[in-house]
Amino acid sequence: MKILKFGGKSLANGEGLQKVVQIIAQKYFDNEPITVVVSARGNATDELVILLKKAQANIDFKTDLEDFKKYQLDGLKENSFNEEFVVLEKLLEGVSLWGDYSEKIKDQVISFGEILAAKYVAHVLNENSIKAQYTDARQLIKTDANFGNAQPLESVSKKNIVTYFDKNSDKVNVVTGFIGATLHNETTTF
Repeated sequence: MKILKFGGKSLANGEGLQKVVQIIAQKYFDNEPITVVVSARGNATDELVILLKKAQANIDFKTDLEDFKKYQLDGLKENSFNEEFVVLEKLLEGVSLWGDYSEKIKDQVISFGEILAAKYVAHVLNENSIKAQYTDARQLIKTDANFGNAQPLESVSKKNIVTYFDKNSDKVNVVTGFIGATLHNETTTF
């Protein structure tokens, strides 16, 4: 199996995303077994950090959050990421109330960039007749609890990955990059 990794700039809306789909389609229709790993689209990670800092400083973040949502939804139904957006907004509201956040909260907030990107790319691939599915790396890669700089727990992660891909090799798995989870399913970043 080949792993194709796409960074945020290549996944930005428009021409970059079209090129990514073309690369994946060529391999898929040539029957090459592939898995796709994606980063947050465009400047999503930086935008999420700015949202966190605004919330911490009790500066209105809602307008920026709406702009973030609009970009992430480009071409999708309004409710496509409703669950993710609800959780993200609640986290930011909590940070605003406390006036502070931990590395653990930061990891959880910035993970939404990768989650939304993987879901978006899987959706676009399916629209282009490529059998694809969103794959959350937090279910596969288990890490220590060093939030912001987590290290994978190799044996557990390897077992999870092998088991998952043995059962899901008939489609293009679009995997979140940059994130994992502790053994207690707390989101971490590498």
